[in-house]
Amino acid sequence: MRQSAFAALILLAAVPGVAPPRSDVVAPPGSCVATATWTATGVTKTSTALTSDDVIEIPRASVVSWKGGVTGVAPGASRHVAGHVALRLPPPLGSIDLADWGGSATATENTGTYRYDLPTLVPSGVVLDLEATHDENGRRHCAARVGVVIPGGPFDSPLIWAALGGVALFGALLVFLGVSRTPPGPGRITVAALLGVPFGLFLGLSGVLFGLFALASPVVTLMLPLGAAAGGLWARWSPLGRAGT
Repeated sequence: MRQSAFAALILLAAVPGVAPPRSDVVAPPGSCVATATWTATGVTKTSTALTSDDVIEIPRASVVSWKGGVTGVAPGASRHVAGHVALRLPPPLGSIDLADWGGSATATENTGTYRYDLPTLVPSGVVLDLEATHDENGRRHCAARVGVVIPGGPFDSPLIWAALGGVALFGALLVFLGVSRTPPGPGRITVAALLGVPFGLFLGLSGVLFGLFALASPVVTLMLPLGAAAGGLWARWSPLGRAGT
């Protein structure tokens, strides 16, 4: 099984239990079991205290000690396993695989440690929605989804400057279209609508980096058509344009 930093993080999805847990981030509950401890903070997370709506604060760099396994599978029997850990993106973009595994297996439990050090491009204060699945002999055995966030602020990552720069650039271009002395025509309205798309994109990215909504939020997607509509309306009815006529 190939692991990555995020794979180690998602392994906190469940922990062993004698009875089926009343609250479990894994579906079906108890079908996969694990525990994860971040040595940098000494924090241990368990599935019985987590739901898919929870957001877990993780350090930017740490060593994760983990133990995981599957239940309801006979140990020692050879079987085909497959799975992945993915970062969810705004709809309709789906997700990006961060780790995957597959092949023959006989063990039903595994333990290990993973050292990770996330770069500054991974923003602080942003909820990152992770999802994991594990299949046994071609059938879905368990799935989990949980949010993680690195403590800090938006200016911890250089991405904030790109986002704010994009807002300033395309916002200035829209203002320029709004102060034209000529009556607004279809061409100017169309250009303004097209400029509104990247304006909405960078505005949505800024909202994510400032922690207003999660990376996978549909609000990010909605900002694109809203930006296009706002750009077209601005060019058509801008008070700056009317003042110059």
